Amino acid sequence: MLLDLVPENLEFAGSRLKRLGLMGRIRGLVEGSIEDLSAFPSESFDAVLCLGAPLSHLMSSHERKRAVSELVRVAKVDAPIFVSVINKFSALIYELRGKYLLAEPDGTELFRPLLEEGDHTGKYLFTDFHGFLPEELRETLSRPDVEILEMVGLEGLGAHHPDEVNKLARDRKLWRLWLEAHYKICTHPSVVGTSEHALLVGRKIAHSP
Repeated sequence: MLLDLVPENLEFAGSRLKRLGLMGRIRGLVEGSIEDLSAFPSESFDAVLCLGAPLSHLMSSHERKRAVSELVRVAKVDAPIFVSVINKFSALIYELRGKYLLAEPDGTELFRPLLEEGDHTGKYLFTDFHGFLPEELRETLSRPDVEILEMVGLEGLGAHHPDEVNKLARDRKLWRLWLEAHYKICTHPSVVGTSEHALLVGRKIAHSP
């Protein structure tokens, strides 16, 4: 089952799945929000993937906790749960590269809210989002019915260096070496916190209220 808020995204996904001959493996394409998964009964899925950082685009902690409750509700007991978010520290680095701080010397409109609250107003180039600290992501998923297994920095040390990483990818030997380095350090707390996106891997466990 594939869920997305934007109909055009579902159309694109459907066309790609058809082209790859994979539509038969998909139960359905559903338009909806992670805050309300009432279209699905409890314990519907063998795995739940919340990828592409949709949780970061919910701007209040109440909305984010409600979304997490829904993600956990529809997961079967023992099902893995994958949740990716935008990192606050990485977003601050990006704002520096984007020269937004230079555009507003006092930083009150864009930089300071991101620095203090982790909230990006969405005025420039990108939609609004909430940047997480690793401990905040862990706290958001810390529930009696969730076992947190791992936290990972997805881009790792390559965050914000796409040109350099793409150059490495052209050489198989260098690319294997880079991937080896990434896999060895991607779970280190310093890398989890500064990668562009962090991934939390959890598992739903049985819980008696």
